[in-house]
Amino acid sequence: MRPLPSGALLLLPKSAMADSAGGGSNAGGSSGAAPAMPPRVAAAAAAFTAALRGSLLHRDPDFLALNKPAGLACQGGTGVPRGLSLDALLAGAFGRLPGLQAEQLRLVHRLDKETTGALLVATSPDAAAWLAAAFKESSLSSSSGGGGGGGGGAPGGRRGARQRAPPDAHAPPVGIRKTYWAVVERQQHGGSEPNSAAGSSSAGAGGGGRGGGKRSTAGGGKGGGWLAPRGSVQLPVLVNGDPLHAQTRYKVLHQGPRLAWLELQPLTGRKHQLRQHCARGLGAAVLGDERYGSSSSGGGGGSRDADKTLFLHCRSLEVHRPGARLPGRRAVEVTAPLPPAWRALLRDQGWPLPREGVAPA
Repeated sequence: MRPLPSGALLLLPKSAMADSAGGGSNAGGSSGAAPAMPPRVAAAAAAFTAALRGSLLHRDPDFLALNKPAGLACQGGTGVPRGLSLDALLAGAFGRLPGLQAEQLRLVHRLDKETTGALLVATSPDAAAWLAAAFKESSLSSSSGGGGGGGGGAPGGRRGARQRAPPDAHAPPVGIRKTYWAVVERQQHGGSEPNSAAGSSSAGAGGGGRGGGKRSTAGGGKGGGWLAPRGSVQLPVLVNGDPLHAQTRYKVLHQGPRLAWLELQPLTGRKHQLRQHCARGLGAAVLGDERYGSSSSGGGGGSRDADKTLFLHCRSLEVHRPGARLPGRRAVEVTAPLPPAWRALLRDQGWPLPREGVAPA
């Protein structure tokens, strides 16, 4: 087993930590049995376990790719009932898959509790080591162009995974390109729609909140408030009270008088980076974000499915594994279909729905 590289993060289930400590957290004392879940927690855990079983997008010898549901924390902690987290449910959801050892399943990155979309789970200690290193080296995104492919029309994408050509000679040998979708609510509504041919908007100088830095210009037309077609936000994000460099590329897929649908590519991996960059850098908080924006997530059409939804979705992960430039070692791109609340909101806005389907084997 290879050692973890310096600075890499490996997320261990809390149950494993408890076992290594002699099970001292068990309420049952010397019996060693885990305390029974309250009925409501047990029912929620059963529902999430069933949802996880149906969320499998891709499987190979190194990792599982899941479409994480909203409302499920990745790990336990303050405010998370015991046993009601993704790491606690992994064994029950996937332990019976042929060839898997449930005790070796490991989270190697996290999504916020209400964020949906593509998430990877390592299936062995070796895989956990290189995946943790790959997420640490996610500067792969910064070596790519603008902010993802696609021009006008409906953004595409297929459920599952597809094989990608090896990266070019300038790309790192290991890395993960992360692409998120978000629906944001602009602080300034209305005005004249910007010219879609206006081109890119580079980050301009400005006092981008605490810690200074640069922020992308958000105005496009004379009426103000419209987002420029594409750009970059460079705005420090506070981590444990310290402002740390953070950068995000964005591209507008569609926008209306109030809402905009964005593609986001984080070039760094700070906690709540995308939510803060949308709210503070673009002046357009993620719809449904009660922490950094408005608590309302109604999207113009008033869809009941949108209530309490955070419209931030990890749309795809492009995984470049060790030796990806060697023959037969192609990268894998995993695409996560949108939840029903997303599709209802896009219909309400009159925006084209992405094509979802099963990727060819």
